[in-house]
Amino acid sequence: MAFAADLSKTGLFASGDRLGFRFAQPLRVVGGGFDLHVPIAYDYRTRNAAYGSRFMSLSPRGREFDYELAYSAGLLGGIVDIHGVIRTEPGHVEAAGRDAGAAVRFTLRR
Repeated sequence: MAFAADLSKTGLFASGDRLGFRFAQPLRVVGGGFDLHVPIAYDYRTRNAAYGSRFMSLSPRGREFDYELAYSAGLLGGIVDIHGVIRTEPGHVEAAGRDAGAAVRFTLRR
């Protein structure tokens, strides 16, 4: 399961600028797994292993959400792009803390 919602607006602060926001959940397994027949105990006296079935889930416990904000505008004869992102529970790992990143790009027009 995955989804994304995007909103954008042009001409917000100046003619030709653009502001965009994205809210998304990257692809995530929501169910399923497999049964394994594995050793669960060992008797050292008789040297025999006891086997049992154990279910291994494929769905993670965490749920990653991404929040992205981007702005683009003309500046000094070029275009400046500013982008920021915050991810909660990256990799769908429940114990993972938030992480954030940002980027700035300046492109000269020809």
